[in-house]
Amino acid sequence: PGLVGHMVGGVIGGAAGEASDAKRRALNGAVLQLACVFVAGGFFSFVRGYLFTLAGERVVARLRRRLFSALVRQEVSFFDANTTGELMNRLASDTTVIQSAVTVNVSMGLRFGAQVVLGLVLIFAESWKLSLLMLAVVPAIVAVGVVYGRFMKRFSKQYQAALARAADVAQECFSGIRTVRSFANEPREADRYDGAVDESFGLG
Repeated sequence: PGLVGHMVGGVIGGAAGEASDAKRRALNGAVLQLACVFVAGGFFSFVRGYLFTLAGERVVARLRRRLFSALVRQEVSFFDANTTGELMNRLASDTTVIQSAVTVNVSMGLRFGAQVVLGLVLIFAESWKLSLLMLAVVPAIVAVGVVYGRFMKRFSKQYQAALARAADVAQECFSGIRTVRSFANEPREADRYDGAVDESFGLG
């Protein structure tokens, strides 16, 4: 903001003679500093995104290996109670959700947390009374956030279950494609999958 203020002041506060040259030099310096800030910010944002993405990929790969190893060690009754399509969806889709949480959510959480701390320091330094008045609304915002988070958690479970049912329908059709072709049941299977996809689309 300070550099932008110098730039605006240099543009609208033009004068004649040496004062104009001094303001022009100040404007050029502010533009150069602002460009350096943007370049540095872009570089560090790239590094942050790369590191978090790399960490997320490693976590998800390790999680998938351990999840698959745990699944194949289950009792046969476990596979009777859970369909193949559902297990495949859990192995692929749920781990992708965790990857997003590890990369994007953690990264943005740290960024916004740092901004909140720095902002609180600045506003308390400016006026602690107004800062306390502003913070009076925080409990209400937190309460709304907690309620919304619980709703989204329940909603997300329903959405993942709907995706698992759609994957199960597709897996059943593909695994028994010879039977489907023998009885010319392609339209019926397509309708079953359409219904499962519409269910997940309605939840999503």
